[in-house]
Amino acid sequence: MKGLWLSLVALSLTMMPTSAHAVPAVGTFKFEDTGIMGCNGAASRRGSKGWEGTLYAAWDYNGTMVLKLNGQLRSIAFTRSDPTKGAPAGTPSVYSGRVGSHQVDLTFTSKRTGYETSGGNGALRIYSNQPGDSVSIPIYVAQGC
Repeated sequence: MKGLWLSLVALSLTMMPTSAHAVPAVGTFKFEDTGIMGCNGAASRRGSKGWEGTLYAAWDYNGTMVLKLNGQLRSIAFTRSDPTKGAPAGTPSVYSGRVGSHQVDLTFTSKRTGYETSGGNGALRIYSNQPGDSVSIPIYVAQGC
């Protein structure tokens, strides 16, 4: 009977859902490391001044975002969803992409900071469909030409 019980316990443990991959570790990097030219954006820690200092993400307006994940710079494709004309004030922009089995969402509310620049607070979130498999980082976004 003891052997049957141990077999059932072992079988139930193998049938439990597990996360195939843990959330990638998000690192920081310098904008100069990206190779991005022209109009672009950058996500840095809250309280920063935009492109200066270390970044969590950088992107161009053609749909490529650079992140440092698990110690390596990675380029991912993203889609951009900006508030439509007439949307309530404070409606956020959302830039979304995928890294392996994880979704990457960069969400922020932007205000004009200059003639061709804007900026605002938001969050970088990387997550999967597994409970507890996510990380969110408060950010400041600066973008423009």
